[in-house]
Amino acid sequence: MLHAIGNCPAARGIWNLLVPTDQIVSFYSGNLQEWITSNLQNGHDLGFGEVYWKCFFGILIWRMWKITIFLCFKALTSCSNLPENWVYLNTDGFVRLEDGSASVG
Repeated sequence: MLHAIGNCPAARGIWNLLVPTDQIVSFYSGNLQEWITSNLQNGHDLGFGEVYWKCFFGILIWRMWKITIFLCFKALTSCSNLPENWVYLNTDGFVRLEDGSASVG
């Protein structure tokens, strides 16, 4: 997940345009949970006038994740080769690999 919303070249290009140069190193520090928490709490004291960073950041990472999932599923949904008795079902959801638990919404 961190790759899709923070480390891939497309995401880094967006963040590098938004985050001041002197804060780039601290912006990219920490693991996924620390990075998201710090930004949702505006630990970097970023903002754009009347736009709150924590809201902007939350919306932006949600959109980045949504686009990533869309592109992944788009690549997987070339359904022309599905067997006749198969049906493709696309859902929002996740699976925890450690214990196999899953959730959909």
